Amino acid sequence: MDEALKVLCSMWEKIKQFADSARIVVALAIPMFTEATHTTANIIITKGPCLVTGVLVSGHGASAEGVVYDGLNTNGEIKAHLDAISGTTFSWNHSSPCRFQNGIYVTVDANTTHVTVSYINLARKGGI
Repeated sequence: MDEALKVLCSMWEKIKQFADSARIVVALAIPMFTEATHTTANIIITKGPCLVTGVLVSGHGASAEGVVYDGLNTNGEIKAHLDAISGTTFSWNHSSPCRFQNGIYVTVDANTTHVTVSYINLARKGGI
């Protein structure tokens, strides 16, 4: 376990003990490295386990269709199929990140389709 994570866990235990004795609720935000990749073509966004935090699909000059797979090609599980009309953007955001096991693969229907995927790469050294 990473030394910084050990310190964070120790601090969290102390905060929980205080919160329990004071009868208050405490929330903790753990910073993680979020990446974003923009594409107008079919592409592997990342390989390996990750958490998807959001997807944007935009139609520039035409309607747009983007499909997001948990995998490295179209044989993976479809996690999202997003459409946007010309000149608009459709946003797929999560209240909590959506776990992908195998990676992220995106297909687009035309070069006027813009897709941006925001994610946390769990395979990155130091990731939680």
